Amino acid sequence: MATSRRRTSLDLVAAGCTAAELVGHFVYQDPIGEVRQVDVDDAAKMPAFGVIVRKETTTACVVQTRGVVAGVFVGMTLGPVLIGAAGAPAAAFVRPSAGVRWIQHVGLAITPDQLVLNIQNPIGVQPA
Repeated sequence: MATSRRRTSLDLVAAGCTAAELVGHFVYQDPIGEVRQVDVDDAAKMPAFGVIVRKETTTACVVQTRGVVAGVFVGMTLGPVLIGAAGAPAAAFVRPSAGVRWIQHVGLAITPDQLVLNIQNPIGVQPA
């Protein structure tokens, strides 16, 4: 018997956000419980716990926390995906010239427009 994994309500979280957060942004939860776009150069704006997959209104987001994200991203390089600049997916990490930059693995691109979420804890990296 074949089995399939269905997206459950645990995979999707309704959250307050601002107009600045867009579909495809990786987000963290702020102190009042709303989601904001992560910033790899600011530890206070990390770690990501999911990605915005839908906006119901300008201030109501739906965040996916696990499973396959399909149709949100385009042109991803197959393989491991990290959070890059501006909270978007990236295939490579850029070492900071000063300060600390955070690396967070968020999943695996299995096609140019499908990401299997596997969000890991971030690691801080300093300049060489």
